[in-house]
This record gives sequence, C-alpha cells and structure tokens, in this order.
Amino acid sequence: MAASRLTPMTVARPGRKLSRRNVTEGSDMSSRMRAATFACTLTAFAAFAAIAASANAKADVEVIELDDPLVNNAKMVARMAPVLERAADGNAQPVNQTGAAEDFSFFLNEVPGMFFNVGVVPADQDPAKAAPNHSPNFFLDEKSLVVGVRALASVTVNYLAGAKTD
Repeated sequence: MAASRLTPMTVARPGRKLSRRNVTEGSDMSSRMRAATFACTLTAFAAFAAIAASANAKADVEVIELDDPLVNNAKMVARMAPVLERAADGNAQPVNQTGAAEDFSFFLNEVPGMFFNVGVVPADQDPAKAAPNHSPNFFLDEKSLVVGVRALASVTVNYLAGAKTD
C-alpha cells in the first residue's frame, strides 16, 4: 500500500505536552523503509563477519523478513488527527517513523487504518530518559489509561459514524 505520509500519532496524558517532530514525506514509504532496513542489515552483516573473523570463524546469517513496514493510511490520519487531539486535550502530536517491527502492518495492508501510541510517562519525567516498554524499570502512569480509553473510543465512534476512507 503506497501512502503519501507516514504519521503515527502519540497521545499524551493530561499535563504533558509533546513536541512536534518532522513527518516523513514520500510517495512510497514502504519501499523507503525496506531500503533503510536493508542498509542496516548490510551494516549488521559486516559487523557479524568482523566479529567472527576476529575469532578465526565465519558468520553465516540469514534474515527472515516477518513484518511489513507499518505505514498509516494518509486519509485516515488526516481524519483521525483532530479526533485524537480532542481526546487528548490538545496533547496529540505526529512522531517520526521508527524501525520497530509491528504486526499491525498486516491489517493495514488489507484495510485503511492507522496506528497510534498512548504516552504513559509521568508528567514530571522526561520521556527521552524514561525506561522503554520492555525494561524492568518501565513505569506506567495510570492516569494515561483514561486518555487511552478516550482516544480509542473517540476514534471508533468517529470511524463508525462517518463514511469509509479508501
């Protein structure tokens, strides 16, 4: 699926204002993301080969591509961005693409949709310094659950009330 804009949204909990980040433009984001992944893979292969060579060994590595790049439907993002802004009391912002794998991409290959995150870092902490999701130090500010439920319910009601996005 080609998209003109990749714009995952992050919804912050009340009291936390997120900074606006650049949104990547492109006619075929999926191809651009695959090319970037391929470049990173080549770099990793070179590192594996060097490490193996340092031990008089050879590295045989096979990459199995499991998930497609997650590319949000531009029309759905344009339609839902104001909905998320309202649900998060003005604290929703587009964020840069990431290289993380996400199986939600398979749904987006079949139907128009969008993926968004809910910010869960406490208001008194710097999100850049917060522990990531899979860390034993991860902490979820439970106030963000209200924002997440409101965001998901608002997006659902808006989608069901309106015309389909192609």
